[in-house]
Amino acid sequence: MRLGLSAAEVEALPSRGVTAGRGSLALRAPALGIVLEMHAVPGELVRPDQSILTVGDLSDLWLWADLYEDQLGRVLSAGRAPLRAAVAVKAFPGESFPGTVDFVGPTMDEKTRTVKVRIAVKNPSGKLRAGMFAAVQLYLPGDEEALVVPRSAVLSDDGRSFVFVHRQGEFFIRRPVETGRSSLDWVEVKSGLEGGELLATDGSFLLKSDVLRSKMGAGCAD
Repeated sequence: MRLGLSAAEVEALPSRGVTAGRGSLALRAPALGIVLEMHAVPGELVRPDQSILTVGDLSDLWLWADLYEDQLGRVLSAGRAPLRAAVAVKAFPGESFPGTVDFVGPTMDEKTRTVKVRIAVKNPSGKLRAGMFAAVQLYLPGDEEALVVPRSAVLSDDGRSFVFVHRQGEFFIRRPVETGRSSLDWVEVKSGLEGGELLATDGSFLLKSDVLRSKMGAGCAD
């Protein structure tokens, strides 16, 4: 992204006289972003064709992954529906960044026998950095059915998973569950739920806090 002056600002430079070379000059980028690289230092002579700053927007990133030949058929058979992906980096262990496959390369590398796949990843928190190495999981459509619940609904206590099921009014009851696979913001429940129950999600942590306080109170009473 190039920085520059508007035509009006260029025309106004002679009116500033000799002080124009001694003060500060505001350079405005044509779009919002942050400074990624700075190629100049104070006092350096800059040529008209020289880039002094690199500005970019990192809120949306592209990630390139290598898809092996025996995996290509499964990805292409998914059809035109966008494939979801989960991206993980070593800098943030245990955290997953959702993405979407938006391009599958038309050629295969003869040496590595891989095809390039491009994944669009949202990066609103700015945690991801250009040049990072990442591990990618692609979620392919299938015929298997499973009972899943939002990840925020599943809590744990002493290594045992549970959820809060709505009973009536403002009352919820704790229900132990057996969890299975997880995918992005969803967790498989193998047992403990029948499906159709109303669960606590956003406020589940507060409910857990109340349960822990009641356990501590019972322990002190003993």
